[in-house]
Amino acid sequence: MKIIETLVIAFVAVIVILSYVALARDKHRDKIVVSSESAGIAQTAQFLPAGFLENTKTQITTDKGTFLADGTFQLIRGDELFIEKRASGKHYICDHKNSTCVVLR
Repeated sequence: MKIIETLVIAFVAVIVILSYVALARDKHRDKIVVSSESAGIAQTAQFLPAGFLENTKTQITTDKGTFLADGTFQLIRGDELFIEKRASGKHYICDHKNSTCVVLR
């Protein structure tokens, strides 16, 4: 019985460690920019109300289109915005002038 308890504890410890390593790797890959293209000239940013268990979203409008982003994103009208693809596969909309990026939905 003692051997089984020890094996279960060891198994859980390995799972926890592997999960931490996977999360750390994804966080690192999220910082690596694979490609970048112009999203247009910033026009407006509108915060959308969040539900009880939802995060705030921002609707961003440029001269090239409208984008929906997670979280809040303040912009300066007239700044050029960029869409960046990261090594993690996520897409961000960024204002390089103000060093601000948010994940696109």
